[in-house]
Amino acid sequence: MMLNIAIIGCGHISTKHINIIIDNVELNLVCVCDLDTERVAAVAHNYSVKHYTDYTKMLDVESIDCVVVLTPSGTHSRIVHSLAKYGLHIVVEKPIALTIDDTVSMIRICEEFSSTLHVIKQNRLVPAVALLKDLVTNDKLGKIALVSLNLWWCRPQEYYDKESWRGTWKHDGGVLCNQAIHYIDILQWVFGDISQVFCVGGTRLVDIEAEDTAALVYKFKSGVICSFSATTCARPKNITASLSVLSDRGHISLGGNTINQISAFDIADFDNSEIISEYTINDVSAATYGHEAFYRLLPDIILNKKPPLVDGAEALKSLRILTASYESMFNNEVVSLNDYTPKFVKLGL
Repeated sequence: MMLNIAIIGCGHISTKHINIIIDNVELNLVCVCDLDTERVAAVAHNYSVKHYTDYTKMLDVESIDCVVVLTPSGTHSRIVHSLAKYGLHIVVEKPIALTIDDTVSMIRICEEFSSTLHVIKQNRLVPAVALLKDLVTNDKLGKIALVSLNLWWCRPQEYYDKESWRGTWKHDGGVLCNQAIHYIDILQWVFGDISQVFCVGGTRLVDIEAEDTAALVYKFKSGVICSFSATTCARPKNITASLSVLSDRGHISLGGNTINQISAFDIADFDNSEIISEYTINDVSAATYGHEAFYRLLPDIILNKKPPLVDGAEALKSLRILTASYESMFNNEVVSLNDYTPKFVKLGL
């Protein structure tokens, strides 16, 4: 049985999703939807599918199993609320939403109408990241002292100028919300709950409302300390997304553009060279690897009624950390995540 898929939002990221979907024999791309009539018509023509500018009309006409929402982050909550009443599987790109309140309401509305909310966290499916998760979960690294993460990517002014919503507080946020959110998710997924955050940030090289550069310190409940630098000011192209872990049994470093490579591995009682070759994929493969893996697993999850890889409640964890990070940046103070309730942040307002 093939699953019928519809896509809402035909911006830049949609090309990746569409190409992966149409190459999967278990998925059938039925239609696409976007408010921009010329853009949606062009995408529909390129892939020989139907197109709509109103997703409620689309769902009233088409037989759809799963809707993929690829619109600006600030619109996710409103769209999911409209979709939930159809009892569908709803896939949302990162971040799930821009505010904790919006996320909680999305979870509740989907539960009320028996819709299933899936959130894409594709880096969890990268082999190097999965290895790190296994090592930490099964205590194969011993006592961890320090985690260091550097995200140095390139987003020039032209990137933000292409879409008016990019870099705005209402619909998008900056490097923390758009790029670092992937790695905030990995940090909490691998190393557990974070108890404290301190963040400084600013806008250095582009003209946007939100930040293009930030430096963070996270303290985990386990006592592990993490330093995290994130920027879209790398020029002229992406440099790295690298994560290193130091423990009493050695060290492991992940590198590449999306922590898709084992760049160093020296852990007691392991064959280091074998690990490096087995769990490394190149940057070209990494560009689509996680999304391909997500869509490869999706049919089995839906047809056999398995839980989502990442549901709304799980996605809320990284959003809480993101919100606390922004609060720390705005107020220049350490923020505790124990029983955290946000005070004020600009994101999503």
